[in-house]
Amino acid sequence: MDTTKVKRQLSRMNLEQLRNVQEYIKDRIRKIHAKARQERQEQAWAWAKALKPGDKVWCCAEGMFLGGSIQRGDQLTVYHIQPRKKVLWLKPDPNSRYYAFRIPSIVRYNFKSTPPADPMGPEERRMAKVGGKIVNEVLS
Repeated sequence: MDTTKVKRQLSRMNLEQLRNVQEYIKDRIRKIHAKARQERQEQAWAWAKALKPGDKVWCCAEGMFLGGSIQRGDQLTVYHIQPRKKVLWLKPDPNSRYYAFRIPSIVRYNFKSTPPADPMGPEERRMAKVGGKIVNEVLS
């Protein structure tokens, strides 16, 4: 449909009709975002359950996780996959603890089988730790 025609129709509506259209648009946007989120999660889980213990994955998330121990560019090893619970267990290095990731976290951390083009540098990691400490102090 041509947006010019839609705009023309909207220009002929009264305030109550426009409010109804506005509510419909908000609802439609929510549904579109929910469907896209569901598709991203389904794709992420399909990718994750195909992994095998010992496989290497990288955090490719955009931005940084304030105070987070896992940041963009970190390599993790697959420890275990729980298909029924839909949980991916990863370990950053041999001396660290295991981390459990459910589907929303797999999407958030954007784990991939290849390293990101722009991993976080030491200065960005330091800023993430400092930012995390500040947030914790403010919230406590």
